[in-house]
Amino acid sequence: MGANSKPGVSRNRVDLFAELSEAAVKELRRLGFTRRYTDKQLVQQRGDLADYALIVLSGRLMSSAHLPDGTESLTRWMEVGEMSGLSSILSDIPVPVTLMAKGPTEILFIPGPALIAFLTRDGEACVTLLRMLGLRVNEMFDMIFCRASQRLSDRVWVTVQRLACENGESTSDGPIILSMSQTEIARVVGASRQRVNDELLKLQKSKKIRLGYRRLEVLSVGQ
Repeated sequence: MGANSKPGVSRNRVDLFAELSEAAVKELRRLGFTRRYTDKQLVQQRGDLADYALIVLSGRLMSSAHLPDGTESLTRWMEVGEMSGLSSILSDIPVPVTLMAKGPTEILFIPGPALIAFLTRDGEACVTLLRMLGLRVNEMFDMIFCRASQRLSDRVWVTVQRLACENGESTSDGPIILSMSQTEIARVVGASRQRVNDELLKLQKSKKIRLGYRRLEVLSVGQ
């Protein structure tokens, strides 16, 4: 199967169900077990031991971490087909983020030893997961550089573009739909909702985005 890409959007995430072979997806399902979660139910806590990798089967997960001052920072959404826990399994270290269900969500859990054995047998799947890890590393550096910016306007615009590439949905007429509230975007940026709202209004005035209810349309990326 080909890479999961959409017109006009550089996808910064890997959908394993779209990119792995049907045989590989079937094997992963056979190796694991599924669990269902309700809205806002905790799936994984930062610091937990990584005995399993997990793949989102339906719904989405909110990935977050706590800053040194105790505030919670939303880092990203995990969408259908995305995996978490692989780097912790390979490195034998605790998981770095907390994961919480956003709406009804179904998760496939795969035991670490079974996953490693699978990767030793399937080179194509191994390369796909390496690409996934590479994208996560790039994402981490993007977040670090974004947070280091002194101008809130730059931080908001870079964050909106990153989220659009990771979690947005393309439309036939061009805009990318990002289904996130302004409060959630503010949590990613690390600023108050009011200040972020002011910057989003400026972006709308400059025709870079179009605001809606609990969503926004990104009209240009990379400009």
